Amino acid sequence: MKILIVDDDRYILEDLLGTVDWDGLGFEPPLTAQSVNEALRIFNREEIDILLTDIDMPGSTGLDLLRTLRDRGSKVTAIFLTNYAEFNYAREALKLDSLQYLLKPVDYEELQEILRDAIEIRRAKARENGLLSDLLIYRNSSEKPEIDAQILDLYLLKNEYDKFISYIKDFMDKLASENSLDRVALVSLNVDVSKSVYDRLKNSDQEPGKIFFSEEYHNLADAASTSGEAFMAYLHYLIKKTKEALSESAEMGIPAVIKQYIDKNFTRPISRNILSDVFYLDPDYGSRIFKKEFGVTFSGYIQQKRLDLAKSMLEETDLPVSAISEKVGYDDYSYFTRVFRKTVGMTPVEYRNKK
Repeated sequence: MKILIVDDDRYILEDLLGTVDWDGLGFEPPLTAQSVNEALRIFNREEIDILLTDIDMPGSTGLDLLRTLRDRGSKVTAIFLTNYAEFNYAREALKLDSLQYLLKPVDYEELQEILRDAIEIRRAKARENGLLSDLLIYRNSSEKPEIDAQILDLYLLKNEYDKFISYIKDFMDKLASENSLDRVALVSLNVDVSKSVYDRLKNSDQEPGKIFFSEEYHNLADAASTSGEAFMAYLHYLIKKTKEALSESAEMGIPAVIKQYIDKNFTRPISRNILSDVFYLDPDYGSRIFKKEFGVTFSGYIQQKRLDLAKSMLEETDLPVSAISEKVGYDDYSYFTRVFRKTVGMTPVEYRNKK
C-alpha cells in the first residue's frame, strides 16, 4: 500500500514519519511533498493509494490538490489535516469524497485507526476489481446475453426504481429459462447493478461508501451470487438504501440530468445526438431547456468543461499539448488550438509558458 503525505511544514512531516507505525500498518515507506505542485508531480509518476494532506498551505490548498486529482479521474483515498475547524472546509472535503477530516495537533491513535479504515476501503475496492475480472472472463468466453447498462443508468437517473428492478428481474428470468442463471452470471449482473447505483450516488454528491462499505452490504453482496432469490434480496436492499440516500435531495430536472451526463462524459465524443439517443428528447427542445436553465448552450458547456480541464493540465503536467487535446476530447489538434485561442485569448503553448 502506497501513501503520499503533503504538508508545507517539514517538522510535521518528520513527526508523522517518525510516529506512525507505517510498516506495521502495511505501507511502503511513505512519500512526502511540501506543496501541491510537488504532490502532483509525484502523482504523475507513482500509483498512490492513500493521500494524507494538509489543507492550509501557501498558494494552492490540499482541497485544490484533491479537486485536481478528482478532475483527472483519480480514485485515491484522501484524508485531510487542518488547523481550523471550518465548516466550509469540511463541506468541501465531503464533496470531494474524502475519507476523513482531522484537526491538528494530530491524535496519532485516531489517525492510525483512520489509516486502517482507509486500507480496508482500498482492499474492498480491490475485491470489486476482482468481480470485474470475473465479468471480463464471463463476457469474453460465452455468448450469454448481457444486460444493457445504459438502460439501468437511465432508470436510476430518472429515479424510476420499480422499472429498474423489473428490468433486472425480467433479465434474470430470461437467463433462468435458458438454464444460464449460474454463479458467474449473477456475479456479472452484480457488477453492472452496483456500478450503476454507485455512479448514481456519486453523481448526486452522495457518499457511496456509506452503503458499499457497510457490513450489511457485504453480507448481502456475498450471498447474492448464490441464487436468484438471494440476488433479489440484495437488489431490494440496494435500492432501498439508494432511495434513502437521495431522499433529502430535490428531484432532478431534465436539464440537471443532461448536465450530469456531460460532466461525466465530456472527454469522450459527445454531440447533441445524446439528447435523443440517451434522453429521448428532441435535440432542439433539449438544447433550449438546457440554455434556459444554465445560461449557456449545450455545446458551449461541453467546450467550457474541456477547456477548463485543458488549462489545468497545461498548468500541472508536462504532457505535450497534442496529448492534452486528445485527453480533453479533441481529436483534431489544430481545431483544439483554434478553439483555445479564440476562448482564452492565447494558444495553449502561450498559456503554459505564461503560467
